Amino acid sequence: MNNDSSNPLPSALDAEKHILSCMLIDPDNLIGQVRGKLKADDFHLPAHRLLFELILEKQDARLPVEMFSLMQTLLDRDQLNEFGGGAQLTELLSFSQGIQWEWYADVVLDKAARRRGMLQMSA
Repeated sequence: MNNDSSNPLPSALDAEKHILSCMLIDPDNLIGQVRGKLKADDFHLPAHRLLFELILEKQDARLPVEMFSLMQTLLDRDQLNEFGGGAQLTELLSFSQGIQWEWYADVVLDKAARRRGMLQMSA
């Protein structure tokens, strides 16, 4: 584990937020595409992993993938604080200005590969 704060693990949190935001803006078209490229552990922030998994779970169950249903599920599971609260979830909807997610996914994948490499080297 890399505990050296002078050499933090690579991440692209804004890119992660952008991807999640795109999935919420256009779930019918984008969830399947994003799912084909990214997996939950590609996200650096645990809250982003949690939300990504929840979005996929909702889609698999053919339940609505929208703000209220996500927030309610997080509340029911006592995970809303783990995500950072309702404000964090609401902020995601305003984060993206469009549905251009592919470039951001490449950035997230690059950072995930670098993290994995660094963690392997330090193990």
